[in-house]
Amino acid sequence: MKTKHVLASVAGAALLGTAMIIPANADTFQNYGPETVINNANLPLINTYRSASYLKPNVLNAYPVCNAGEDLRTVVYKVTTEFEPKGTISSTNRTAEAIPLTQTLSKTESISFTYKSELNAGLSATASTNNAPGTPNASITASLAKTMGYSISYALSYTAGQQIGPYMVPAGNTGEATYGFRTIKMSGTQQACKPNGTWGPAFAWSSKAPVKNEVVVKMYATPDGAIGGVGDTNPSDNAGFPAPTEQFQASTELPTVDPSKGDPSLDLKPYLTVSALKSPGFAGAVALRVKNVGSTNYYGEFPTVSFLVKVHRASGPEGVDRLITPGQFKGSTVEDLGFDKATSTRTFRVTVSNLIKPGDTMLIANFNFGDGYIGTANDKDKRLKNWIEVSQLGRLSGDVSVTNDRNLDSRVANPADAKDWVTTTDLGNRNAGLF
Repeated sequence: MKTKHVLASVAGAALLGTAMIIPANADTFQNYGPETVINNANLPLINTYRSASYLKPNVLNAYPVCNAGEDLRTVVYKVTTEFEPKGTISSTNRTAEAIPLTQTLSKTESISFTYKSELNAGLSATASTNNAPGTPNASITASLAKTMGYSISYALSYTAGQQIGPYMVPAGNTGEATYGFRTIKMSGTQQACKPNGTWGPAFAWSSKAPVKNEVVVKMYATPDGAIGGVGDTNPSDNAGFPAPTEQFQASTELPTVDPSKGDPSLDLKPYLTVSALKSPGFAGAVALRVKNVGSTNYYGEFPTVSFLVKVHRASGPEGVDRLITPGQFKGSTVEDLGFDKATSTRTFRVTVSNLIKPGDTMLIANFNFGDGYIGTANDKDKRLKNWIEVSQLGRLSGDVSVTNDRNLDSRVANPADAKDWVTTTDLGNRNAGLF
């Protein structure tokens, strides 16, 4: 995106200006950015808050992954940086010489660190309503922001009497300077450690932290170049604001593997189970299970162990989104990544939080399909039927066995074993894999 505005990042004190302040509303001016976020291979970010410096033994579990009643796990799947405007000053130069655009602020504007966690605050390490730098969520936010390359502040402000400017406005032009704050927003989940030393259910978590004071300056020669205008002699695609807003989300690209660095003891096999009573195109649940077919415990903090689930159209009307309600189990997280109308595909990402022992199978998610009857379709395509594609997305570095965990088609046998069907009934019999 080509822009010709001037960005001035101001760290705190010396800001200048004259002319009248026009209050700016973020919802009015800052609606820029793509609908689909940019994927980032460095996400998700994981922060485990431990009050102790080591992992303690657990009498209920020989292989604990966290300290019971103490530890807090925060996983961030999406990060956004935004410019939050607080006010705008403007001046039209009707002279033959350049003039300065300045303004002395008449009131104080401030912003502070905030967060929201839906985690039950029954444990000492869980979310506190105190936003002081010493709280777990404050230190977690600072740590994760630093990993992304941002240095946050817990509070920033513009004070009354501060000045914005001067910015030189050419003859015949109008100058606008919008002052505000650059912020970083994170969203993801938090989990508390259960008494048996495993991570509990995932709850929504988000935080917003200020990064710096920022001023955006724009000069334009015609009225339609102003904020919200359609063009001018100094065109700017985003009406003078830093855009598009940077948005990063955990990548959905299947990672490459190096067979030479393989560890045969590490191997997971996903598969699907469904009730024998569920008919294709009708309501019912489909479960995603993962079996550890390796010879050692499978557990990883980063990269996270995750699976990509794509629900495709098998028959019926194209471009129709069927109601699917996901469920999550054993501390896993299920994210709905949206529906692609062009390919009639809905995608989910399932992240595993806890350890899977060799030979054990773990139920990590299910997908509750609504009825596929589409009353507006023609006589041939009134019922929508789907099939599911499953792939292991995040894996431990030594797990290079992709034959039995990548691009698995619910309708056929597992490529690694012709007798091993991707979809079975709850009793272990073969199922056609249509839902």
